[in-house]
Amino acid sequence: MSLASQAIKRPVFLTCIILMMLAVGYLSMLKLPVDLYPDINFPIVTVTTIYPGAGPNEIETNVSKVIEDEVTSISGIKTVRSMSREGASQVVVEFSLETDVKYAEQQVRDRVSSAKRKLPADAKEPTIRRISPSDQPIAVVSVAADLPMAKL
Repeated sequence: MSLASQAIKRPVFLTCIILMMLAVGYLSMLKLPVDLYPDINFPIVTVTTIYPGAGPNEIETNVSKVIEDEVTSISGIKTVRSMSREGASQVVVEFSLETDVKYAEQQVRDRVSSAKRKLPADAKEPTIRRISPSDQPIAVVSVAADLPMAKL
């Protein structure tokens, strides 16, 4: 028996089945949770180190490279990137999605603390943060006018 022959022989039965499927689908859609800003945790940890008075090349070799070498031995790392600017180094460690971000942050913290002795003496204490989308601003507003800053 094919579906087409059943539809011709018993149209009321098939109509009831289709209406029941539509009703279950509608009720399921009503109970489906929808969140405009869901709580998402990306397993990304950043290490920011301030080294006043140093150029980008010096920061890259004396700070960024040291932290990168120490952090790359952690398991579950997807990518490691660094940005060396005038007076500051930022190392971004991205883990695979299965990694617990709190555990990853602790691992990075442990590795950076062991790398502190290799950093220059003038370098400030490294700041370790995990990236969270909920920390990002919802909107950035810019205002411009031909007024002094105090009046603006």
